[in-house]
Amino acid sequence: MFVSYIEENENSIIGSTTSGQRLAGLYFRTAQACLNAGQRNRALRHLECACYFDKKNDGLQEIFSSVLSDSAPPVNCRNKSKTAILMLSCDMLYDRAEKLAEYISANVGYEVFVVTGNPHAEAIELIRTRFGNRIIVPCEDGYAELSKKLILAYRYLYCCTDCSSVFKIDDDVIVKESGKFSEMLDLCYNSTFDYIGAVRSFSSSIFHHGAMKYGEQNTTFADHSPVDFCDGGQGYYLSRNSLRHILKQSLTYYTLRNTTICYEDVLFGEMLKASNISPKNWNLPILGGYVTDCYEPLKLIRSL
Repeated sequence: MFVSYIEENENSIIGSTTSGQRLAGLYFRTAQACLNAGQRNRALRHLECACYFDKKNDGLQEIFSSVLSDSAPPVNCRNKSKTAILMLSCDMLYDRAEKLAEYISANVGYEVFVVTGNPHAEAIELIRTRFGNRIIVPCEDGYAELSKKLILAYRYLYCCTDCSSVFKIDDDVIVKESGKFSEMLDLCYNSTFDYIGAVRSFSSSIFHHGAMKYGEQNTTFADHSPVDFCDGGQGYYLSRNSLRHILKQSLTYYTLRNTTICYEDVLFGEMLKASNISPKNWNLPILGGYVTDCYEPLKLIRSL
């Protein structure tokens, strides 16, 4: 009954004048009640609120990570460097992503995780595949939720896998030279840099160039702070240290509440800047022998 009261009155509780630490304690006790009832996924939501209201409490963030690692299926990366390739996709285009991921897995030898969203899912789901794993995260699957989708995927990779790093690409990437692609991943892994990609600068708020849902053409306003970031469309590399800081920032100053209308790649640039991590400018498509923005018909993708 206590848990239900907190959930039903969340808006008024958050809007109250109660101190942040008191609210954090309230949500932490609610999470404990959920855990005692065996409701781990429900507890995660309240732990996230506790972390938000007590931003400097590293212990709360560690508890969140521990509960998440116990709540979602674990994965051990198979390649030598334990670099995970994360392909951002959606349910509408999953067949296409599947073919591209299978090609990368077969020819490069790295495990691929394809992430899609499902608003009806109550928790992160994992489906084993020929190329690696499909991650289904509990959120909408359109452009407006790209940031939330990636935050949930990065949290999963950090807390539930033994990955040393992540190379993020979209489902419009075709690897032309698998040898160069593998060498590029090794180069990133063996470097001293935490965040590598095609660096862009964001100096003012602009309109989002994409649709909010698949097939729509509407644009919307996106608000960000000035920051250098790695272009998401070109692919970028994140060390495990970067994943740790993304987890921390997403639980405190850049929460899921604030991720609906924004460029997802700029958002991660902001998060990492807040953690004193700067992007390193490398032309990864050239180094890795891959091309982006490829929208060939699926029948041609199948012929790879």
